[in-house]
Amino acid sequence: MKNILIVGSGIVGITTAIKFQKSGYSVTIVDKSEPGNACSFGNAGVLGTSTCTPLSMPGIISDIPKLLFDDESALTIKASYLARNLTWFSRFLAESKKRNVSKSAQAMRLLNGPSVILYKALAKEAQCESLIKNNGYLHLYENSDVYHASKFAWTLRSQNGVTFEDLSAPEIRDLLPSVSEKIRHGIYVESDGHCINPKRLVDKLFEYFTSLGGKYLCTEAHLNKTSKSKLEVVSSHGVLNYDKLVICTGSSTKKLLENIGYSIPILPERGYHLSLKNPNVKPAMTIMSGDYKYVTTLMEDGLRLAGIAEFGAEKSAESYEKVTNKYLRLVKRMFPAIECDDASLWSGCRPSTPDSNPIIDKLSNFENVFVNAGHGHTGLAGAPRSAEILFDLVEGNPCEATDMFNENRF
Repeated sequence: MKNILIVGSGIVGITTAIKFQKSGYSVTIVDKSEPGNACSFGNAGVLGTSTCTPLSMPGIISDIPKLLFDDESALTIKASYLARNLTWFSRFLAESKKRNVSKSAQAMRLLNGPSVILYKALAKEAQCESLIKNNGYLHLYENSDVYHASKFAWTLRSQNGVTFEDLSAPEIRDLLPSVSEKIRHGIYVESDGHCINPKRLVDKLFEYFTSLGGKYLCTEAHLNKTSKSKLEVVSSHGVLNYDKLVICTGSSTKKLLENIGYSIPILPERGYHLSLKNPNVKPAMTIMSGDYKYVTTLMEDGLRLAGIAEFGAEKSAESYEKVTNKYLRLVKRMFPAIECDDASLWSGCRPSTPDSNPIIDKLSNFENVFVNAGHGHTGLAGAPRSAEILFDLVEGNPCEATDMFNENRF
């Protein structure tokens, strides 16, 4: 029986581990934290089968001043951070060309398209089916200009097999009586779903993994080169043996590999969610603000607002207060009468690539070392299909989609 060592216990690492363990491998996960503690805890819970629009879209070059200097932008970039990572951001801007966006969209749809189906199957096996909902995804717009400008994105979705329905203002209010009168346009995607507790999902899948015989070591792992083409994994338990090594370390991947002199185009992108406890507004479906680019998802523990993204942001009490107030202002704009008992802010780093797609590949120059990381905003949705693609690659039977996710595509 071949030994698979997986570094990282987020949703990508756990789904990858389950895939290999079920297929007859002996799998060990190693992580310094308990499973699902980072973005696998803090994400918006979206299972966006329709998600196929990358962060770098046509026109983003003209938005550079806004990204650098407008704190109200949904995406911001610190100038000093941009200067330190010019190569990555040059690739990011290059990906905004329409031909590149089309390729990125195809890859994103391939990963995210089956998310609801795959999670329903996994949740059934792990006996947590109630965590997965299939109530659709509603995109709302105040500004008619923003709505019409989104046509390219919706055409892109349509070209990739996504079906959706345009809703008039009265139809929106039939679905959401508490929504603001300012909302003029809506687009509804029936096939999308969400998870009502992403951390509990990871916990249940981890329990399922261990019930299959999988092993877990709570320890920090370091990589050392033992030769030009070989790596050893060192921990407090000593050197960890493996036949195949899979790196699923999310936003920490760049730093982990830099320690052995290996460069990979994954940057940490800070994200936030604000959780509203006991809200009086409880939408059944996930909602995206097309104007302000944040998501509202009803969770087991309250209403979660997520979507703000920052490259190079520093954590501070002042910045946390600023983000909290921004979310509260925005949700009041969508639901004027909303109230809650309390609001708590979470922050963590997403692993971002220039084209918003992960790297699922064998690391060049190293024997039996693979990576499955860089899922950006769609790690939850894309994790199960990523595990399948990686499994086929390790087995020596790469699917046609493999080239979409290789590390040399930029």
